[in-house]
Parts: sequence; structure tokens; C-alpha cells
Amino acid sequence: MDKKSGKHETHPRKAPVGPYKRLVVGAITITVSIVVSYAVVRALTQQHINAAQPDRQLVRSGNLLRIHANALEKLLDELRADAIGDTGAAVSGAETHVKGVYQPQLRELRSRMLADATGATEPGRKLLAAVDRCLAMTAHFGDLRLRELALNQAALAVADVESFIFQHQLEHFLREKKYISRHK
Repeated sequence: MDKKSGKHETHPRKAPVGPYKRLVVGAITITVSIVVSYAVVRALTQQHINAAQPDRQLVRSGNLLRIHANALEKLLDELRADAIGDTGAAVSGAETHVKGVYQPQLRELRSRMLADATGATEPGRKLLAAVDRCLAMTAHFGDLRLRELALNQAALAVADVESFIFQHQLEHFLREKKYISRHK
């Protein structure tokens, strides 16, 4: 009621909303919000899954690098145990043993690396160069300087492989775990 005139105010009345119309509008609103939420969550999840999956070729390279790096480390661990004394000097008769046992194994490792195209990556090239240096070491096993140089180059090449794997976050996608060398 208007206080000044004492008459009722006339406003256009809204049509009464039926109970079913409110229910239908509420159901449509909830359905639309669920669909939108689902679409947003799915889009974000797909982006996360796609970002977490590395390229297959990268995983393949990481696997091959890890396999060859582990093989080299195991081989050099055996060589150290068999042919190099505690002082770092070659044990007696080691030169012929190294040439007869370890040189062919290093050649086989080198052949596998070349067949697997390990040299296609920078760490692979370094690992291949380390194997070549180790082959030179087995040919001249009495040369202490060459032996130390070869073993150090191999350790650095393996570290480069592990750095590559870490940098590309491949560890969880690789079949083979890192070999832990007995000689560090």
C-alpha cells in the first residue's frame, strides 16, 4: 500500500511458477554443470597424461643406453677384479688374460652398440668412444696412464647416460635398472 494515497500499488504480477518448472530448471542446471565439470577435468587430465608420457623413440634410446652402459660397467668391474691389483698395477699375466677375455667382450659390446645405433645420441657417442678407449686399453694393458684414462672416460660416459635419462625423466619407463659399480 502506498502511504501517501492509501491505495494499493499496482505492479504487474509474475505468473506463478509451478513446482515442476522449478524442478526441471534445477535438473537442467545441475546436468549442465556436471557435463562442464567432466569436460574440464578430462581436458586437464589428458594434458597431464600426454605431458607425462615421453616419446617412444626417447624411451627406446634410454633403454639401449642404459643396457649398454650397464654392460660396460659390469665388464669393467670384472676386469678390475681379475686384472688390476689394489695398487692399480696389473697383476702378473693380466695382459694376456685381458686380451683373451675382455677384448673380445668389448668388441662384441661395440658391435651391439653399432647395431643398435647407440651413437645417434650425444651420450651414445660418448659411450661408444669410451668403449673404443677401453679396447685400446686392453691392447696396451701395461700402460697405466692409458688404463686410468680409459676407466675414467668410461665412468664419465656412464654418468652422461644417467644424466640423459634423468634430464628426460625416463627412469620409470626403462626396463633395466642402473647397475651399481663396486669400484667408484
